[in-house]
Amino acid sequence: MDANRLSLLLDESLPDVHLYPSVPSTNLVAKEYAEKTKEGIFIADYQTAGKGRMGRNFFSPKGTGLYISFLLRPDIPAEDVYLLTTTAAVAVCETLEVFSGKEARIKWVNDVLIADKKVCGILVEGGFSSDRLDYAVVGIGINLFPPKDGFPEDILDKAGAVFTTPKDCVEELTADLITRFYRLLAEDCYDRYVMRSIILGKEITIAGKEAVVLGLDEKCRLLVRFKDGRQELIGSGEVSVEGLY
Repeated sequence: MDANRLSLLLDESLPDVHLYPSVPSTNLVAKEYAEKTKEGIFIADYQTAGKGRMGRNFFSPKGTGLYISFLLRPDIPAEDVYLLTTTAAVAVCETLEVFSGKEARIKWVNDVLIADKKVCGILVEGGFSSDRLDYAVVGIGINLFPPKDGFPEDILDKAGAVFTTPKDCVEELTADLITRFYRLLAEDCYDRYVMRSIILGKEITIAGKEAVVLGLDEKCRLLVRFKDGRQELIGSGEVSVEGLY
């Protein structure tokens, strides 16, 4: 990442950008900064201990991806933190489509797919005071290019990359994502999130139970119907879809 090139592409009104060759996790760095700065953007060339949902590691090799975290101070109730995930997912989809020309879809709740392969994961973490957010960290990891030695065996069947070969557009793509994300924070992204959902009407497995996805409510919770006919709104959980993962 060329710091000067990126800086020229960003509006001066945006929070400061901090670039690192390597960090354990950009989310971790952002949370450390939460004690001493209001907002910020943190980018690393690679992560030695990238974090995914449910305590998983996030594969973050050098020179192949964009690993970025946003430190925010959103004036929203803690229960509305889901909005940051959906906003980030829409921003990622729109940016990747502009630069790749490929359709990007969302696998609920925080995976972005191209050609049915996961190219991006999103992890939102927060600091809470009572029922309010003191701060939120939105971490985004994008597989821009295929790793030289390929993806690890445990994610080989589900991981993909945006581009098949390196492209000289990383700074432009990054600037577009940053600018787009901050703009979308002030907009309602519900319709754009739903239209990109890859699981509507699909048979899924969640919490070990089979169900059909009927829709997404205004908080992007899944409305599902289980085999016994019971319907339920689900706000979190690990979903697997036949033919995907």
